Amino acid sequence: MHWHTQDLTLLEFWNPPTPPTVNRGRWRRDTLERFERRASWGGMSKADTLTLPQRGWPAGVDAALRLIEAPDVATVGAARLQRRWSHDDGETLDVARFYDGLPCWRSPHRAPGGSGGRILTLVCHAGGNCDLKADQIAWKAYAAVRYVDAMEAAGYRVAVDASFAARKAYRAPDPEHGMGRWCGWHCLVHVKEPDAPVDLSQLAAVLSAAAFRWYGFTWEACCEWPLDSGRGVDYDKRPDDPVAVYMPARVADRQSAQRWLASVNAEDGRA
Repeated sequence: MHWHTQDLTLLEFWNPPTPPTVNRGRWRRDTLERFERRASWGGMSKADTLTLPQRGWPAGVDAALRLIEAPDVATVGAARLQRRWSHDDGETLDVARFYDGLPCWRSPHRAPGGSGGRILTLVCHAGGNCDLKADQIAWKAYAAVRYVDAMEAAGYRVAVDASFAARKAYRAPDPEHGMGRWCGWHCLVHVKEPDAPVDLSQLAAVLSAAAFRWYGFTWEACCEWPLDSGRGVDYDKRPDDPVAVYMPARVADRQSAQRWLASVNAEDGRA
């Protein structure tokens, strides 16, 4: 199968272009109008979806820490949960700092575990088929938050990619076949580099159902090949790197998220 591939930074993912004319109508129906009709489609309102790039998804981080047990990993270096102050956005507001004219919005992040920490790469299957509810897709975000937070706290330096993929997403023009040939879509988003501090709220945001069904669907429509009526079938596209830790499509509830965390072997970087 031929693939339409996209390799994006997180900033690029949050700022998709308007899809070309060939797919604009379906994009409006499947993304814009569906969010207007069904708030449950993305698990949050359209307004909240549009603020994900700035504010992340703090509620997703809270749910991850509340609902999933952290994996038991060996400590390889020091890493501390630090607070970052901002004038514009964050998770909590310090009123005293506001009246003093100081940066008053506070958000947590993990500082890297130092140059001695081992580097791990986590590739997360993102999204899912249309029959998956938003709260099922959310378990991928919860599991990723728990994994990355635990590994960075233990001193590992973690790189994170989100992988969106669908088979039979497009009908590409093919002179030899009147109906055209099936083509797939794969979008790889580089959420975090190993030396970057962890923003758990952004990590949760990019793996949320709202991010997939708004920003992901918009990127899928940014192709000159016509979209299929069903937008393709979700595909468990494993990374080429054999030592990358991979979160598969089957993570869709508390049990599967906890089983995945238990199965990850931090010593050899495999799951």
